[in-house]
Amino acid sequence: MNLSYQQALWAAFTILDKLYDEQDCKNLRFILSEMSPFTFKDRICADPALWESWLECSKNVNNSGSLEFEQVMPTLIEFLKANEAEYSCLEKDGGSYSTDDINKKLLPYLENGYCDSLLNKIANHDS
Repeated sequence: MNLSYQQALWAAFTILDKLYDEQDCKNLRFILSEMSPFTFKDRICADPALWESWLECSKNVNNSGSLEFEQVMPTLIEFLKANEAEYSCLEKDGGSYSTDDINKKLLPYLENGYCDSLLNKIANHDS
């Protein structure tokens, strides 16, 4: 199954939000607030520059307008890497993050099936 770039963003945001809540990843709060697809009616990022970054990363992984399920996580990692330096300026506020650390914390969600379940739910919601 495939997800549109927008659906994949919803999934990525949801996964990072779960990390924020469950894994003490408070350093994700700034990127999550700007990444939120639930702020505006059109469901893109609260920060349009982050939406453009997401689109660019998505197109680098698959330029077809959608991502296959197994492409969502690599896109998320590329997106985090692309934005990591920007958030390093928020280090004193706890906003700086390490993509490598986040990636390690994502592994249990991949292994326990959470990510697959979420992707299926999002794909079936709009169909």
